Amino acid sequence: MEYKFLNQVSIETVQQCMQDSFADYELDMSYMTVDVMKHRNTICRNAPECSVGAFDNGKMVGFLNVGIDYLNDELVAFDGGTGVVKAFRGKGIAGKMFEKSLLSIKEKGIHSFYLEVLQSNEAAIKAYEKEGFRIVQNFKCYNISVSDFKGKINELDNLAIKSIPLEEIGKYWHFITKPVSWEHMFSGLQAVEKDLNIYAAFHNHDCIGFIVYSKVLCWITAIGIHPNYTNQKVLVEQLLGKLFSTIQPSRPKISLNNLEEADQLNDIIVSLGFENTVDQYEMMTSI
Repeated sequence: MEYKFLNQVSIETVQQCMQDSFADYELDMSYMTVDVMKHRNTICRNAPECSVGAFDNGKMVGFLNVGIDYLNDELVAFDGGTGVVKAFRGKGIAGKMFEKSLLSIKEKGIHSFYLEVLQSNEAAIKAYEKEGFRIVQNFKCYNISVSDFKGKINELDNLAIKSIPLEEIGKYWHFITKPVSWEHMFSGLQAVEKDLNIYAAFHNHDCIGFIVYSKVLCWITAIGIHPNYTNQKVLVEQLLGKLFSTIQPSRPKISLNNLEEADQLNDIIVSLGFENTVDQYEMMTSI
């Protein structure tokens, strides 16, 4: 088995390996075309010089995508996706890719590594815990077909919803009071701003909420509601209604991933027709 950093490998090769590796995955990843993968790599701040592929007689059979960015003023690394083709699992390939990745990561002075794992994948969780990872966040993931949206769009007095640039959203990012996942960090959204739909709600000219949507991924990447606004369900309903009335999704369902388990938005979006698909842990370890 040969291991290479992915700055030596074409994205087409990585994408094919990902499709082969996730053929039996709990979530449908068939939408992850080369172009979509490029977009996701950008939003994940992917570092190909730290990402690794495993090759058997020249054929790629495993991958580890690593992102690098600042989190709470510390430069950290994040597992943006790991997969091994089914026939090659159980041979320690994922561990060896991680070991090779660490050689490059540590050269950058990084001491913390984060990843996400499905809560249903008990074997993987135990393996990560054995390697020193600990759970730091609980996330819930949802999707919805636009036709299943149960909200009503109403004209509300003194409420205006309009498109605004991401830079302006930065002024209101503190509306999000729970920790966000790696893919939903503001720095990731900045990297793909041209591919986002962004709407903000204003009451008497004051911003009271916003929503951000990735057209490429068909993901709602952020919802922020002013913590002092009393009728939060109605506001979320109006923001989603505005978004759904203006987009033409390229996939049957829109995703809203990685809401922190304690976030009150969970109850609101379920009442509006979103389905809880899977739950994830964010885990981290010191390296």
